[in-house]
Amino acid sequence: MKHLWSIAVLAGLGLPAVAQVDDQARNKTSSQAAQTENWLRNQIAGWEKHQPVFDDMTKGLAAETRAQQSGIQAKFGALGALQSLTFKGQEGGMDVYLVTFDHGALSWMVGPAAGGKVGFSLFGGTTIRSGPSPGTEAAVRRLIAGFAAGSAAYEIMSPSLSQAILRQQASLDGAAKELGALKSLTFSKVNPQWWDVYDVVFENGHAVWTIAPLSGGLVGAFRITEQVLDHRAPHADREASLRRYVESLEQGTPNYDDLPPEGVAVLRQNMPNILAAIKPLGKLQSIVFDHNAPNDTDVYLVSFERGKVEWSMGPLTPDGKVTRRNYRVL
Repeated sequence: MKHLWSIAVLAGLGLPAVAQVDDQARNKTSSQAAQTENWLRNQIAGWEKHQPVFDDMTKGLAAETRAQQSGIQAKFGALGALQSLTFKGQEGGMDVYLVTFDHGALSWMVGPAAGGKVGFSLFGGTTIRSGPSPGTEAAVRRLIAGFAAGSAAYEIMSPSLSQAILRQQASLDGAAKELGALKSLTFSKVNPQWWDVYDVVFENGHAVWTIAPLSGGLVGAFRITEQVLDHRAPHADREASLRRYVESLEQGTPNYDDLPPEGVAVLRQNMPNILAAIKPLGKLQSIVFDHNAPNDTDVYLVSFERGKVEWSMGPLTPDGKVTRRNYRVL
């Protein structure tokens, strides 16, 4: 159960905005929402009793929770008794809830249960606001300028974020060069995690920047999503590779053959959560190229019986192996 403000989120690995949900979802009659609400209420009851519940967590989440147990317990002690729990929609296949207490509120994201256990839980925020947090717009402008100049603005980053950005600065600098000069930056909303969302228009495309409230004047976490280049030119070899992979997920027998050896172990570890997000969507309907993104990325819109997923594909190796492949449920 990660406390949101203590996490250094890597840029470019963000989640989509919360989608609108129908009346059935709002009434929490779907099986996933019912499962995650029951899980969430059980967790909150455990913290209120000073008896955290680990049995319905995956081993990974249980280990992370134990590592932060004292801080989490102090958080719930300060919040007081549970007052209400409201389903707000889905974000990246995760259920989002607004949870209010005697002395504050949390936005809480819960991943779907796989084998009766939850492996993703993320909460943050103790207040509700409608405008941007102080300093975030200036910080986003400074970060964009730094990447465009090939000189990341480490002076405004927390130490943990700086370490994360060091590992991917070349990719971020390259993306900034492809997008071109900044044209406009507009505050859009506060998302369910209490992060500020900005719509950013560049000379050659656009993107969405999401940034956590500053801590001590420093940026602790941000995401760059929905990066779109204005030109449209799909690579002929990538759709077939993606189709093989998606069809294997549909059949419940993931295709690992198109990955290099170092990518297989990572995918196997993540596969329970991937299948939990994709299988409920039903049969594959279509795969359509949507747009190009920086760093030689093709983005496809994959439609299923009961939903859509955006899948991005990087270049293939000479022997047809996948170098980068990511998805987000819309």
